[in-house]
Amino acid sequence: MISETKTVITDKTNTEPDVSGSVTALDYIEEQTLLEREAAEAMPYDPNRCTYVDGPLRQQVYACLTCQEKSFENHNKLKKKKSAFLSGICYSCSIQCHSSHELVELFVKRDFVCDCGTTRMPANGGCNIRQNFDSLDPHESDNKYDHNFAGRFCHCDRVYEVENEFGTMYQCALGDVCGEDWYHEECILGLPVGSVDRSQKCDIKNELEPTANVYEQGVNMYDKLDSAACESVKAPDEILEEQGKATQENDEGDDSEDEDETIEGLPKPSEFDIFVCWKCVDKNQAVLGPLSGRPNIALPGVVHRESNNFEERQQWLRDEGLWQDTDLSLKRPHDADVTLERHHKKSRLDNLETIHEDRYDDGVFNDGKAYKMKQSSLQDYSFSLFLVPGFNQRLAGLRAHNTELDRFLSKNEFFVTPDVIYQPPEDTDTNSSLLDAGASALEAMPREQGLDSIRAYDLLRERLHGFLKPFADEGKIVTEADIKGFWEDK
Repeated sequence: MISETKTVITDKTNTEPDVSGSVTALDYIEEQTLLEREAAEAMPYDPNRCTYVDGPLRQQVYACLTCQEKSFENHNKLKKKKSAFLSGICYSCSIQCHSSHELVELFVKRDFVCDCGTTRMPANGGCNIRQNFDSLDPHESDNKYDHNFAGRFCHCDRVYEVENEFGTMYQCALGDVCGEDWYHEECILGLPVGSVDRSQKCDIKNELEPTANVYEQGVNMYDKLDSAACESVKAPDEILEEQGKATQENDEGDDSEDEDETIEGLPKPSEFDIFVCWKCVDKNQAVLGPLSGRPNIALPGVVHRESNNFEERQQWLRDEGLWQDTDLSLKRPHDADVTLERHHKKSRLDNLETIHEDRYDDGVFNDGKAYKMKQSSLQDYSFSLFLVPGFNQRLAGLRAHNTELDRFLSKNEFFVTPDVIYQPPEDTDTNSSLLDAGASALEAMPREQGLDSIRAYDLLRERLHGFLKPFADEGKIVTEADIKGFWEDK
């Protein structure tokens, strides 16, 4: 693999030329070794099984923007809208069939069937894994598509750009309205993205920190592995050692606290298990609405109110009688729970279980204040739910006493039973280098074919050695044009 940077083949007895942006052959090999390790971490599974044959699964899904565009432009005799070509592919097909395309990682989607090699994405033809090259398979008509498949996320409909994102995005666990969309913290509250000052909480990551497996939209994740992380290439062992030291130092600091930070008005990640957006709550208000603030099930609902800034939203909540501030630092003794007055209202959930408590703890947030959403009027507004750990056992125990709840849970069993996510089998070659993989493939070949491959390799090695030797003897730079010329002559 030849990158766009120039490569210098040097003889250590000669003076190495000072060429900006160049690396030695040894550096290049070490760089590729590191990139192989990074690729193994980012894509650790065996990419040789397309999940189309398995039917609907909750699985990792990727959108191929390249195939969507080509299908719309070249396979659209019926003049369909562009949305008719939204499509998703499984983990294996993202590698085996679309590795050179523009991909967007959508993370997990429920009840989805891979579209690769189907009539949904005709531009790419058959699937390389299923090898249905003669005719495309029918696509799954029950697949659901939203703006995520066009590379856009959240209520704000923004393209996700990792370098411009701060804070956390939460995925709606229900998704029957939003399609399991991902939401910015600000958008959950109804605020413009970026309107909350995070300068005091966001630290710039140093170059030694291990990078997260997140790729910006509009960039092929496999091409991302073709460039070095920094200008000076270090040996893999040296880099791993420095990463380990940096990680250990960070672990000794306040990392765990930083990961649990959020903006005011939202619960901390450690306080809830799953999130259901206000759109899905609105559709299922009869069942989900009364769960707001229900002990051992959900935290008080978080109202979605379109506002220009946080102060405007806070004032609106106060004007509506939905917000009460309490200075806990002055009021809370060490041996007592913080409680706020609860206003009861006869609701559809009353027949599930009699509530004997008149007071309950609403929780403490970043600014040392507790908030109370009045349950008597909250259901008149759009709000999101944050279900607490253990909510599923609680709901399972209540369903027998309420027909409406039981009907809802029957359609959405993942609220009471483990929601299994399909995981491809581990790749047994994850820890192997390209050289090791090539040797294994050679051993698996029939004898005659293997011998032919060895002879072809020896011939190529001799020709390449003869081509590069003058550069090494004279300390010349091997440019990309030189390498292209070598292959064109062959």
